[in-house]
Amino acid sequence: MSQTNIITNLEQGIRLSRLLTDAEKAHWLQIIPSMTETQRTKLATILTNAAALPWNSDMETYVTTAATTPAIAA
Repeated sequence: MSQTNIITNLEQGIRLSRLLTDAEKAHWLQIIPSMTETQRTKLATILTNAAALPWNSDMETYVTTAATTPAIAA
């Protein structure tokens, strides 16, 4: 795979990550060009493994529900 394809895939993985904040996504997107090939490979592995975590979708559902459910006064 060419370095251009690797960078494109990393950028997509970062943008789609449910585990990174917007600030973290911006940071990683900014430093990709200066990363070594080894660093890019490690980051790709981390993003792939994180996306495969089964609790990712459950956590997303929980956070969405919590964000849209009105608070109950105690």
